[in-house]
Amino acid sequence: MMIASDVVACWRPVFKEVLQGPGDGREVFRISKVGAVAGCMVNDGSSPATAKCACCAITTVVHTGKVLSLKRFKNAASEVKAGFECGYLDRQL
Repeated sequence: MMIASDVVACWRPVFKEVLQGPGDGREVFRISKVGAVAGCMVNDGSSPATAKCACCAITTVVHTGKVLSLKRFKNAASEVKAGFECGYLDRQL
């Protein structure tokens, strides 16, 4: 019985946080019936629409969550490259 628990412990997944597209938050727009949209500028790498985000104020994490929608101008985007602006939709911002 002890061997089975050791084998299960070896197969536990290991999660690692990787910064894919760090950016600067420009402004938060409140839109009725939609939620809050955070206007951001991607500084480095690329920011995919499937990623999780963390909003920080100075050194304090204000909000963490999954991106509901990623927009570039008024069009949906699957990814935004460095140097471009985008909008993240999140209902809890």
